[in-house]
Amino acid sequence: MADVAAKLAGLDWDRVMAEIPADCRETIAGDDFSGDPLAYLTTHFMALRGFYLEAAQRGLFVVSWWD
Repeated sequence: MADVAAKLAGLDWDRVMAEIPADCRETIAGDDFSGDPLAYLTTHFMALRGFYLEAAQRGLFVVSWWD
């Protein structure tokens, strides 16, 4: 968990966002989305990064299951 938290914390988010071409930004959000797709992605990325940081600090782990 700590390694995932460290990688997310070390990610240059502004650089990642700058790499998304303007003509692809609407595709990311989908047809029913009316806000700023970069702000939407940033909000969710920050939540994900915070989740992994908190989990690493508390010694927790993540289990994913899908079928």
